[in-house]
Order: sequence, then C-alpha cells, then structure tokens
Amino acid sequence: MLSHDRRCAAETSEATRARSELTGDKLARSAPSRSSGSMQSSLCVLLPRSKFGRGRGAVYSWMKRFVMTILALAAPATAHAGGNAETRIDGRNLRAEHTRRKIVAATRALVEETFALPKVAEIALRAGVSVRSVFQHFQEVDSLFLVVFDEILGEAQSEWEAVEPIGPLAGRIEAFVTRRAAACERVLPVRFAAIAVEASSPGMVERAKVARALTRQNIERAFRPELDRLQPNDRRQMLDALRAALDWDMWMTMRRFHGLPVEEAQAVWHKIITGLMGADV
Repeated sequence: MLSHDRRCAAETSEATRARSELTGDKLARSAPSRSSGSMQSSLCVLLPRSKFGRGRGAVYSWMKRFVMTILALAAPATAHAGGNAETRIDGRNLRAEHTRRKIVAATRALVEETFALPKVAEIALRAGVSVRSVFQHFQEVDSLFLVVFDEILGEAQSEWEAVEPIGPLAGRIEAFVTRRAAACERVLPVRFAAIAVEASSPGMVERAKVARALTRQNIERAFRPELDRLQPNDRRQMLDALRAALDWDMWMTMRRFHGLPVEEAQAVWHKIITGLMGADV
C-alpha cells in the first residue's frame, strides 16, 4: 500500500493531467505550477486518509476528484496567451466591419427613401451608432456616399444584360428599353442625390464617365447592324443621339421632373429610338 506522501504525489500528478485535458495546456503535463502543487500538498495534509478510515474511501475519492477538478478549471492557460490576443484582434476587426456595414446600409436606406444625401446625425440614428463612430469609419460624408453609389451602380450594371445584335430591330428595341429602364430605375435615388455633390466630387465625375461609356458600348452592340449601314459621320451622329436619349439623366427627368410612371417613361424611350432608327414597328 502506498504511503500517505506517495498518495499525495500520485494525486498531484493526476490533478495535473486533469488540468491539461480541461485547459489544453500541454506544458502542464510535464511541469505543473508551484501554486497548484503546493495547494494539493496542503489538501493532502488537511484531508488525511486516516481521517476517513478504510470504510470511507469512496468519500475521500469523491472529495479528491472534486478538488482536483476545481484546481484544473482555475489553472491559467498561459500557453494560449498569444492565441487569445489574436482572437481579441480578430473580434475587434469583425465588430468594426459590422459597424461599417451598418453605416453603409443606413445611408443607402435613407438615400433610397429621400432621394437626397442624408446628414451624419440621421445616418448615425438609423445605424444605431454614434456620430463619432460614423466619422471613425468615413472621414467625410462624400466618401461614404461614394461607397453607397458604387454598391447600387454595381448591382444595376451586373443585372443589365446586353442585347445581342441579332433578330428583328423591333425586338431588340423592346429588350433594350426594358433592361435599360430597369437599370436606371435601380440607380434613380442615388443618381438624383448625386446632383448635390457631383460638381465638387472628382470621384462622382469619374463614375459618371464610366457609366456613360458602358451605355455607349451596349447601344453599339445592340444596334450594330443598323449603325454599320450608315456613313461614318451619320453613324457618329446617330450614336450620339441614342446616347443622349438613353442617358440616365433622361430617365431621371421623365421620372422625377415630369412625374411619368415607369411604363410611360419606357413608352417614350421606345418611341424615340423607333423614330431615330426608322424602324417599322
């Protein structure tokens, strides 16, 4: 039978293994801390085997396991300090990105509701953050508006499927008007709000150029057979006329300033293109 001291040493080793399994600290398997060892030695003194007697071994074993479990849970996991620090950093980054997305979503919602550039206080209130938090993520409102503009414009352009230059002209005109109208309707609120900042925003000017270049490209693609039959000068003039008629500002004029419903605005576009190209439709 093991002596009382040898039992204490065996129990100390068992406590160390338990702590290692519960905390994942591999170092604890070979180098238990002084504090845990001294505490268990003290427990061996305070809870001697003879106090319980041989008939009470089960009680002693239960108390031993209980104490060792408490020690294992309380042991510091120093080996994971670096990992915990990285986890904290990742957590802060995730929270920051979540806050940023809330600010962008709030700005977009306000623009789509009001057709205007919202104030910082309105954005903060809608996003559920402080005004200071808005400026921590975006130094100025214009930069925040550009993020919203890019998001909406990107969605509209990805959904604007080009019309292939095949089939009857009437069918291509119908398809082009329908798809172009859907894209312009998607960007209408943010485009209207952009009027207030476009003159002083180089970024907005550049984005407008890119969007209009895409419009020209899609017009040339859809109506290539008809354009290619024209003389170079006539072709250029026809293309310019189509670009002007199908510009997103034309859609904004019909929808916001003339108050035309979507269907009537589409009908106007259809009549303009048909008249320009002399289609028999």
